[in-house]
Amino acid sequence: MGLTDNEIKYLLNVLKNINMKEAYFTMPLKGESKKIDLISDENKNDTFIIDINPSKNKRIKSLKITFNERYKKEIILLRLDLNSPRHKNPDGHLLSGNHLHIAREGYDDKYAIEVPDCFVDLSSPKNTLIDFLTYCNVKNVEKIQIWDSLEGF
Repeated sequence: MGLTDNEIKYLLNVLKNINMKEAYFTMPLKGESKKIDLISDENKNDTFIIDINPSKNKRIKSLKITFNERYKKEIILLRLDLNSPRHKNPDGHLLSGNHLHIAREGYDDKYAIEVPDCFVDLSSPKNTLIDFLTYCNVKNVEKIQIWDSLEGF
């Protein structure tokens, strides 16, 4: 089910809230996957999922990690890839290994941009998650304390 650019823009811009009962969220270890449920501030039927997927590849010295914002389980609106292979957009534009995919009508999440400056510390998965939640217009990020087993709180 493809979305129009107007629908995508609305879903990206709508304010969202973390929909978790727990006060703590532990970042996944390499090879694990975790998610955070979100709900629209405007329409409670609009649900979103934030996925955090660190790579289990032991040959990569830096942590390869992906953050997704999904709508209704299956539609990827945003995908932040860190320390991944370079990405080539459908128009041929080549990007670095750190890039942000943004859904686009007719292309799903195949187009990407370089990571925006609002992501201030890409070396910290915890800080990057906070920046990603903020970028996704999550207004109650402070609701959960994020524990990173490598960094602590």
